[in-house]
Amino acid sequence: IAAVTSPTADDDVGPSFMLVGGTNSNGYASNDELLQDFTQTEDDVEFSNQRQITIAGVPGVAVDIKGVYEDTEVAGRIVVAMVSTEQYFQMIGFAPSDQWEQVGPSFDELVQTVDFFEPTDIFDEGELLEATDPPESAAATEPPAVVEGTPDSGGDSQPDAAAQEIRQWAAQAIASSEYSSPDWAAFQAAGAPDTEGCGDYATAWASYDSDTVEWLELFYDLPVIPTEINIYQTHTPDQISRVELLDENGVYHEVYTAMPVMTDCPYILSIPV
Repeated sequence: IAAVTSPTADDDVGPSFMLVGGTNSNGYASNDELLQDFTQTEDDVEFSNQRQITIAGVPGVAVDIKGVYEDTEVAGRIVVAMVSTEQYFQMIGFAPSDQWEQVGPSFDELVQTVDFFEPTDIFDEGELLEATDPPESAAATEPPAVVEGTPDSGGDSQPDAAAQEIRQWAAQAIASSEYSSPDWAAFQAAGAPDTEGCGDYATAWASYDSDTVEWLELFYDLPVIPTEINIYQTHTPDQISRVELLDENGVYHEVYTAMPVMTDCPYILSIPV
């Protein structure tokens, strides 16, 4: 994922360009199918002038877009290409309508500079195998079907001890960066989700920059043996590439890795543990 934003851009309406590439985990069969998946959730956007183009020697599709965001008329363009059966590319540019005539040619010039390469895993296979090995602790040997509800049990409960499945939200949160505070601050990720609908809302955490790799660390009141993690995303999901859990010995254990992809919004990333 890469983003290009004008120094004078509005966070919501640009001028901004975003480029997204990845492996074809959703099983797209054609450029039209890729474009349809990209556009089907945009109910308030008008699409026109769909046409065939070439991106780095690969057949693609371009379409112009027009819409209104909070009383501002916005115009832009989307291009997509199935690089191969295993790889896709998407690019979108948008700006206030009165600026798009000036911005559009820069978007087209940027498209002409795109080049494709074979996708590779961002993590070493050996590291992945080591990270996914269960921790050498009593907690790792407990039955994974339930979440132990006894505070500070440390996994030492007897097999016949009462256990119950519980659900808890994070009590605290810190992050490598945050867009501002209190709006978009890390602590917005704590507690039950309170962001209604999809969009760049201040009730959810956002990093300071839109094109960097960041981390968010959550803290919970009750130590448990986790069986499932649910991460609620309300803006440009799914950009999560790694999830780790911290055990009672202060050791991190990787439970999820993936390449970022664009998907429907809102989105809940559900990770069985």
